[in-house]
Amino acid sequence: MVERFIDIEKVGSSILPGRTMYIVYVIVNEDDTIYVGQTNNLERRLLEHNSKNGHFTGNKGIWRVIYKEEFENRSFAIKRENELKSSRGRNWIRTELLGRASVD
Repeated sequence: MVERFIDIEKVGSSILPGRTMYIVYVIVNEDDTIYVGQTNNLERRLLEHNSKNGHFTGNKGIWRVIYKEEFENRSFAIKRENELKSSRGRNWIRTELLGRASVD
């Protein structure tokens, strides 16, 4: 299976007043653990990640956003989230966003 990233120019991230935007985000903690997710309220979601109740992220320190993309359509956001969660996507996060060597 060949992996391909969504062309962000085609799906866009133009913000229209009154429209719900879906945000795909990458967060890391102090140990550079990577978490990729999507939400329609990044501020609320980050607070949830930084609470002690988060399933994967609770009790793993403070998380900070290092990357985000906005979509008008949730299905595009989910597709992009899955791309970033793939092996190729995680390698891109490591090399381009964190400046680390790629893991093959």
